[in-house]
Order: sequence, then C-alpha cells, then structure tokens
Amino acid sequence: FDYDDMPVLRNITFRLEAGQILHIRGHNGAGKSTLLRMLTGILRPDAGDIAMNGTSVFRDIPGWQQQFCYLGHRNGIS
Repeated sequence: FDYDDMPVLRNITFRLEAGQILHIRGHNGAGKSTLLRMLTGILRPDAGDIAMNGTSVFRDIPGWQQQFCYLGHRNGIS
C-alpha cells in the first residue's frame, strides 16, 4: 500500500487458523493502522488480496465489514 507514492506496506503475508491471534506492533508510521484498515475493508491494497477461506473479502465488502468493529485512535464516539 502506498500513500501518495510513499510505500507503507510491502510483501505482507500471514495466515491465521481458527482460534489464533495476531499481535501487530511497530513504531509510529510503520503501517499498523493502515494494515488494520485494509483488513477491515476500509482501504484496498494496491496489489495482492485479502482472503478468508480462499475467497477475496472484496467480493462482499458490506458482509465482511459486518464482522468487525474498528475503533482507531480518533474515533467518532463521544
């Protein structure tokens, strides 16, 4: 994924089995929030895909997003 031609994420690959947890950590600007936004379908990767059970999540974004609750550091909840 690039922001204005500035690479943020490159060659990210992982696979989770049922019951597994992924811990994402890194320095400010490393791309953690960008990765989470892509996993929830808010952003689309410039290349590659995000799949669940072998099916691209981008085939049904609304259905995919119903499975998540994403609250960033600047949420709209008061």
